[in-house]
Amino acid sequence: MVVNTIKSPVRDDTLDHPLHTSKNKTEHPPVVLLKHHGRLANQLFTFGHLIAHSTETGAYIFNPAFHRYGKYFLGSCRDPLCRFPQKVGRLISYFPMSAHDWLRHQITSLAKRMPNVFSVVKSGREIISLEELTDTYASNHFLAFIGDNYHSSHHNDCAVQAIRNYLQPIEYHQTKINALFEELRADSDLIIGVHIRQGDFRDFAGGTFLRSPQDFANVIEDVIALFTQHHVRFLICSDESVDHELFKQFDYRTGTGHLVEDLYSLAATDYLIGSPGSTFSKWASFYGETPLYCVDDTTHRPSINDFQTALSRDY
Repeated sequence: MVVNTIKSPVRDDTLDHPLHTSKNKTEHPPVVLLKHHGRLANQLFTFGHLIAHSTETGAYIFNPAFHRYGKYFLGSCRDPLCRFPQKVGRLISYFPMSAHDWLRHQITSLAKRMPNVFSVVKSGREIISLEELTDTYASNHFLAFIGDNYHSSHHNDCAVQAIRNYLQPIEYHQTKINALFEELRADSDLIIGVHIRQGDFRDFAGGTFLRSPQDFANVIEDVIALFTQHHVRFLICSDESVDHELFKQFDYRTGTGHLVEDLYSLAATDYLIGSPGSTFSKWASFYGETPLYCVDDTTHRPSINDFQTALSRDY
């Protein structure tokens, strides 16, 4: 059995991004994302689309809606407006959520009262093309976005690298991830991540995407059979306490329990077993280029070909 190259969780610590070389860069208006309804991984994918759009068109991005998570990432940790290309706040690098929410509310109110400067765009269930939308506005007109269904078609290699550079964890969290992987790889040659999402999935979409811990234990047994020539260790991360009695038969370790550290630890594994419908699983797969198998059908026994890497443009 051939497996993908063993990876290191350490990412590029530079924030260089492709220069804005688009011939039409002056024709695309700046984008301000004022409100996002999703949690961490949903926001990461949306920010990824905004970054891809910027690297291709030269449009400046302001994403104050990302402030809740911005402190965890190298590109945004010192900028309360979470701008791309990266900027560092001159007066203050970060301030409390209450103050930030007040400021964002003021900007939103201002945008609604100044139609000659701002165009407020709300996304619903339909996906909105950033390129098609921005082509209709002048470069000195701000687009104020509310929602999360904004997609860019420009996810080329340069854009993807810019996304990974900007949205890599700050050193504090990366150091903890590195320490975890030193332990995981000490006597194992293959690390397989397992993301068990419970919590909100009990009610979301009528529980359609909820899979029990036992379902994941069954898949782990099947996956072990795919890698009999390897010493496999599992990294299990969940939004609820892991049932150690259920998984005691396996060689496994749990994550640190921190949202960002768990997400990027899963990204650094060699293969990933994920929860269906979860952007958390899919971001880990995209960021780490990690082949992912989602437990869609609990009766299916996965093969190696069932593991596929998620792409930033698809979510």
